[in-house]
Amino acid sequence: MKKFLLLFVSILILISCKQEENEPIVVQVNNDKLITKEFRAHFSDSQWNKLSDSDKKDYINDWINLTLFSQESDKLNLSTTPEVQSKIDNAIKNIKSNALLSYKLANINVTEEEMFTYYKLNKKKFQKKVTEYKIQRILIKDATRLPFVRQELEDTSFSRCAKKFSDETLGKSGGNLGFVSQNDIDKSIWKQVIALKKNHYKTIKTKKGYYIIKWIKKRDKYRDIDFPIVKKDVKKFVLQQKREELFDNLIKELKKNAKISIEKI
Repeated sequence: MKKFLLLFVSILILISCKQEENEPIVVQVNNDKLITKEFRAHFSDSQWNKLSDSDKKDYINDWINLTLFSQESDKLNLSTTPEVQSKIDNAIKNIKSNALLSYKLANINVTEEEMFTYYKLNKKKFQKKVTEYKIQRILIKDATRLPFVRQELEDTSFSRCAKKFSDETLGKSGGNLGFVSQNDIDKSIWKQVIALKKNHYKTIKTKKGYYIIKWIKKRDKYRDIDFPIVKKDVKKFVLQQKREELFDNLIKELKKNAKISIEKI
């Protein structure tokens, strides 16, 4: 697993750890040893439990390769050059800094109240775009009347026909159903509606009878997604916000208590 290379290169090459007595050895390359405790320490409990035997073998092979490179570098005295030594020092600082941040971040918790407050203040982040169609329809319960009504539609307006022939109270308003989305009407009807061209109509058979239906306007609208559905995403945002606040406050605190002087370069 080549992804291990970047994860462990700074530790394997830059830091020399003392071996504990009687600690089981996983692998040894010349005088360098990887003991079980060090091997296990590179993974969290959840990561370790997910590792297959193949993953562990890949990690060990990576460790062997890196150790061989490191030993050869020492033979050539490359690690003693100012350039390499500077990189080693920075790598060690990075590892220590990450350890500090991990320690601090481990104590961060997010409450239900904090998540809901964030959700209410940032609702635009948790919206979805919904396509809506403004629909008109005429309900005809008796199939024998359909040919006559369709013929009337050839000679008069849809609204007038709805008022005159529709078998539902909606007909009194010209059959205007208003704007509806995919979640507002039956899926089979929705598919036929969106397949229509604007102002074209179609007859659809349903349990209630026959709907002559068309759409006259189309729009995209953003609707709020309910909190329980986006709760996990909200938690990620709140956690990130808290991490950033912790980082900023930690930097301010450390700078306040440190003596820092910057010389001209």
